[in-house]
Order: sequence, then structure tokens, then C-alpha cells
Amino acid sequence: MSSAVPLVAKEILPKYSGVKVQGKKIIKDKTLGSETVVWDPVITSGVAYFEGKFDPINDAIIGIADEMCEYKKDDTPDAYQVNFDFNGGEPMTQGSKYEDQILIFRHSGGVKHVGDIIYGNQPFKPNDRVGIEIDLSSNPRTATLFINDVEQPLYVINIPLRDGYRFFSHLIHENQSFTLAKLESRTIALRKGTANSKALDWGQKLVGEKQEQKVETEAKDDKEKKKCEIQ
Repeated sequence: MSSAVPLVAKEILPKYSGVKVQGKKIIKDKTLGSETVVWDPVITSGVAYFEGKFDPINDAIIGIADEMCEYKKDDTPDAYQVNFDFNGGEPMTQGSKYEDQILIFRHSGGVKHVGDIIYGNQPFKPNDRVGIEIDLSSNPRTATLFINDVEQPLYVINIPLRDGYRFFSHLIHENQSFTLAKLESRTIALRKGTANSKALDWGQKLVGEKQEQKVETEAKDDKEKKKCEIQ
């Protein structure tokens, strides 16, 4: 049976951030743009779990980032950048500074690392408790999403042994908030696997259906299913 020990959590706000802190709650200000907030302590070994609630849930993101990742106001978790040619006004270069150093679990049920967003987890709903368990003691090392204590099928394996990782929460909407509920170490990981578990490999480019295609496919499947039931 796993036992948990609370860790002393401390938010690290982006440089020039407008995020307000009220106890264990962080709140985005009224300005436009993203705010990626990482949380100490750095996780270097063993099993750790991070959980909280977003309000509102729209476009909510949680994840893990290499401890070397630093954020400023308006940075997305992967620090996506576009450099413009100011003579012509067209983007010259674009890319994600931290794409291969972070892992994102999105409110839509998607997982993002290198490459495409892969869908297959349950979307976040209002008042959901969303959490990530990172296990650096297992072979392979894993990161797993939980929603209201329910393990989600898409998880990530082969997390590299670097100096360490921090959990993060990402806010994008005016007055959106994240309230930390747990940041703890565990003696044993709670990930058990599910009937439809699917492992995604850290460092490998993810290739999957776009969300629009996925929705169209699911709608077509439902239509065919209903057609068969009528017959």
C-alpha cells in the first residue's frame, strides 16, 4: 500500500507575470497571453504526485518540465516562438524552444510532447481534480494523468534521467485560476494500467489524428452503429 508525504510547494511565477497568489491559488490577471507557472520542489527521484483544480476549466493544461525550463509572461509551456521579418511582416522562423523538454496534458484529453497532439484521455470537466503522477523509480520511468483519482489511458514512458523535473500549471484566460490540492511524494506509484492503456514514448515524435478528424470519425462510427441497431 502506498503512503504519501506532503512536499513543501512553492509556485515560481513567470518573469514580468501578472499572476496573483492567494494561498494555494494562482490567478491570471486581465491581460492577454499565457502564463506558465512551475512549482518547486524539483523532482529528482522516486514517485511524486501533483493535483489541483482549474476555474474555469477551458484550455487548462498541466504537465512536467525539465528544471532548466524558465518562463516569462506570455510563454506557453513549450515556449513556442515566432520571429518576424518586420520588413514584410511574415514569420521567418517558428518553433518550440522546450518541446522535447516538457510533457503536456490538455483539458481536451490530448497529450502533447514532440509532434502532434494525441487524443485518448477523458476531457477535463468543471470541478475536476486533475493530477499527474511521475515515477522516476520504475523501469521504464512514467508519467500518468489522473482525473478524480481515475487513471487515464494515455501515459508516457522512458522519461530521461535529467537533473530533475517540475510540475507546471498553465493559465490563459482572464481571471482563470488554479488551486493546488496536492504535491506529495509516494512510496509506491498508483498507476496500474487500464484496459485501453497506451504508452507514448518520450523523445519520439507523436503522430496522430487531428482533433477535427477524430470527431468526424467518432460521429461516423456512431452513425453506423445506430444504423446497425435499427436494422
